[in-house]
Amino acid sequence: MPTEWRQKLLSAAVRCDNNVTKRLLKQISPQEADLAEALDNLLRSFRFDQIVHVLESDEPPSAILG
Repeated sequence: MPTEWRQKLLSAAVRCDNNVTKRLLKQISPQEADLAEALDNLLRSFRFDQIVHVLESDEPPSAILG
């Protein structure tokens, strides 16, 4: 994920902005469908804290999201 996009997503998640977060998640490439689905599941559960955790972590998202 490009740095600028990650920053936008992080900002939206910190603000708990459902609409912007959803719009940004739709921009994830089809090759990363598992990541998009995992993040969308967090969004639908209003787990913005977990989205922030994924974005701020040094670990790859797959290691955090399982």
